[in-house]
Amino acid sequence: MAEGAGITRYLNESLRISKALQTFLEARHACEVQYATALAEACYTLKGTVESKVETEGKLQNSLLKQAVMDLIKGTGKIADARYGFAGTMKKNVLDHFSSVILELQTTRDAKIAEMEHLQDPIIESFENYKKAKTLNDAVKETEKEAKDSYSKAQQEQKKKDLEKLSQKATVLAQKVAQTTQAVTDSLLEHDTTRNTYLKETLPNFQKSLVDWAYLRTKTIKYMLLELKSLEQVAVDKALEANNVGKDSAMSIDVQRIVDQFVDTVISKDIEIRKTSATSIRDLKTSTKAGKLYVKRNDSPLSPWSIQYSVLKNNRLYMFENAESEQPKEVILLAKKQEGAHTWNPEKQKKPSASDRVSSDFAIVHPAHRSLFQKDNCFQLLFHANASAASFPLEAPSQETTEVSMESSMFYQEEDDRNIRQSLSMRRGVDSTGERPLDRRYYFMPVDKEASNMWLSAFSQNGAKNCWCGKCLSNQPSKLNLKLWILDGTALGMERGSNDSFGVIVKFGGLKMSRTAFKQGPNPVWNEEFLFEGVTSCTSSIRLAVNSGLNLDNGDSELGTVSFSMSTMALERRTENVVCGSCLRIAMV
Repeated sequence: MAEGAGITRYLNESLRISKALQTFLEARHACEVQYATALAEACYTLKGTVESKVETEGKLQNSLLKQAVMDLIKGTGKIADARYGFAGTMKKNVLDHFSSVILELQTTRDAKIAEMEHLQDPIIESFENYKKAKTLNDAVKETEKEAKDSYSKAQQEQKKKDLEKLSQKATVLAQKVAQTTQAVTDSLLEHDTTRNTYLKETLPNFQKSLVDWAYLRTKTIKYMLLELKSLEQVAVDKALEANNVGKDSAMSIDVQRIVDQFVDTVISKDIEIRKTSATSIRDLKTSTKAGKLYVKRNDSPLSPWSIQYSVLKNNRLYMFENAESEQPKEVILLAKKQEGAHTWNPEKQKKPSASDRVSSDFAIVHPAHRSLFQKDNCFQLLFHANASAASFPLEAPSQETTEVSMESSMFYQEEDDRNIRQSLSMRRGVDSTGERPLDRRYYFMPVDKEASNMWLSAFSQNGAKNCWCGKCLSNQPSKLNLKLWILDGTALGMERGSNDSFGVIVKFGGLKMSRTAFKQGPNPVWNEEFLFEGVTSCTSSIRLAVNSGLNLDNGDSELGTVSFSMSTMALERRTENVVCGSCLRIAMV
């Protein structure tokens, strides 16, 4: 019995392992098939790209334009070589050769300036000596005069003793006066001699040295100019020789043919746009759908709606001022192979801003939830942004100008959407770039409220898609329904210390689906229920954005976001408590 039980367990374990192995092999086979399909598509695309590249390169290699350009490049290179040679020769023959002479001239000039400042020092010194001797002589003469006056007074008073002393003193002073007078005479003679030497020898010699320095300076400059002139003549000859290179091939280019090709490949787009802008309602008799629509061009619930007569035909939406208009106010291309969807405005307007640019692979049309604008029967038209896209806003054509302004812009994927795209590709096998940032959106509401479904169907017939991947069929709606309760929030905006009103916006990827009412205070209680029917299979994420205020376009009013991946979400009721500085409580089915 024990052996039989052991054999049974062994067989059961072997069967389980075999089933697991079979499941693994089936999954592996499915992955290999998917990989092989993707590889085949990539090879087919690469083959077409390579063939186009080879054909283009062949035409370019054999074109006269390329030969002329190459010749001109060679000529430009020779001109550059001539300029570089001129600079090198000038440095070698002029700058380096005369640098020592220039330095010596500068040193001599500085020495002459210093010498000139001290040139009259001997004259000044001799004159100072003369002044000192003269001052001393004057003082001695004054003393002698005082002694003579004292001697005369003593004679008058007949003082014999004083007369002898004063006589001796007067004698000594007379001798001293004679000595100082001789010193004054000698110093004056020395001063005269020094001045004569300065005027006859020192000053002429200095002036001669200045003349010699100026002559050497002029001679050096003359030699440098001669060298530069000869070098420049050589450079001019080489430049003329280089300019002649490529002239023959350049003259053989058929400029008119090149211009015609440019017109065919580039300006033809302008012709197409202008033909579209010149379309009148009479030209659109066999349209898919026509009628009046309320139109809104942004998300703000405060912006007005405008009524425009709209016509759908040939993957284009024409919007007229009224049913009698001769020219559309705006034309939107809903889908175009290998090109983006564009919007054109043929009316004269100011220079378009970044918000006027519309570019995508195709347009998406989707019903708009009543909570967005408190209106029924609304639907929205959205465009995906390419990595690099361009739009063509036009002015009304006139006889004076036919210019087309073209602007380009860059769009980047949001960082927090990367995981969402990865989970999307893992869940459904869809390209991970299926959800991209939006460039622009329109909101429509039929004047005839019963015609909303007819308009949605007409948009789909003219190239608009109803999902992110563009592969889900509108006649095969998804059976996935989602019910969402947004209950309440706690401590919202407390860090700012303000008592704002708060609301929650529900997004599927970049598509705004619904929003709650705005409640006052940091602890709002919404308790609102939203039912989303027919959720497309490629919808990868749900995103809840908490906003303060009513301006839904203002990014600064967004406090934070919470994202849920559909691939990790079980299909039963679940409650999420999300904490990111505050708390938001929700429930889903």
